[in-house]
Amino acid sequence: MKVTKYLAIALAIVAILASIAWFLRGTIIQRISNPILLEYGLEVTDVSLDALATSNATVSYLELEHENGTTIAIDDLTLPIGKSPTGIKTFTAEKVTIVASPASDIEPLAMAQVIGQLLLLPNGLPNTVVDVAQFSMAPYSTVRDLQWVTTETKQTLTASMDSIYLSAEVVRIAHASYEGLVSVRDASGTSGKQSITVSIQQTNTGISLSGASALDLPAWTSILTSISASLGITPASVEVETGAAELQFDAEILNDARRTASVNAYITLSTPLQFTYSGTPDVVSSVSIESANPIELKATFPQVQWSINQQQASLRVSYGQWNEIPVSVSNVTCESGPSCFMNIDLAVDAADL
Repeated sequence: MKVTKYLAIALAIVAILASIAWFLRGTIIQRISNPILLEYGLEVTDVSLDALATSNATVSYLELEHENGTTIAIDDLTLPIGKSPTGIKTFTAEKVTIVASPASDIEPLAMAQVIGQLLLLPNGLPNTVVDVAQFSMAPYSTVRDLQWVTTETKQTLTASMDSIYLSAEVVRIAHASYEGLVSVRDASGTSGKQSITVSIQQTNTGISLSGASALDLPAWTSILTSISASLGITPASVEVETGAAELQFDAEILNDARRTASVNAYITLSTPLQFTYSGTPDVVSSVSIESANPIELKATFPQVQWSINQQQASLRVSYGQWNEIPVSVSNVTCESGPSCFMNIDLAVDAADL
């Protein structure tokens, strides 16, 4: 997906910001062209160095261009130079802006390589703090108060986007093995913090991820609705009232950028899911769903293809003057398009359809 591609490039900026100070000797233009920038296909096209002191450097403007034509502009960048009394190196930027090239999808992005290098950042840049007040990439919502912190074995990321607060933590537990925790909550605080744990493995073929979470469905619906709204997507008028589920997933991101990444996920209801749907303002449907069979979701990226399967589920549907109508669905299959197929057994006033 295009947004995934550019967000991965954006994450590489963290490495770039933290690397510039190590090469601030002599002429900044010469020293900034280092292996990290070249490996990401980036070069400096414009820079304005305001001040170079014994403890830090102030760069009012720095512009980099990716080999595919995408530009990255950084305003009011402050870089530490030399040793810090506390041992912590702090980098700040007022604004980071990415302008994507329309032709940037010509070459595939080695996503596994980007993730692998990000996982290794604490090795070369321990005790580092990067603060970015505003991160923008049209047409997506602005990310604010982004902070990235590393120690020798751990890195954390916090940020906010519209009404969503995000935090992520990745800890190295062994060679090529990491544990992650991703948490989100909405600004209202009504949903509480929702978290997903992730196990990350670097292999000879790429990056493998697996994870699990206990899902509070009303809370996740509130969060996903906020995300959808921030991306300019108008969600259907669905309000989830109650429900909990268990999530398990596996993902594989291959070193070969020409091959698609894949995700397999299973969602099992642990309590009934109850929601209302408003097709029109004056027509509201109420649905309760129970099922012992997991919902199986398969998807591939960046060429997005997906499918959903479920063997059996029992529903109670209320619509207009019809109350608590028992409905049984089986062999549910949905796929990209979208298109869905299923078997339905409906009972109304002692008559079966």
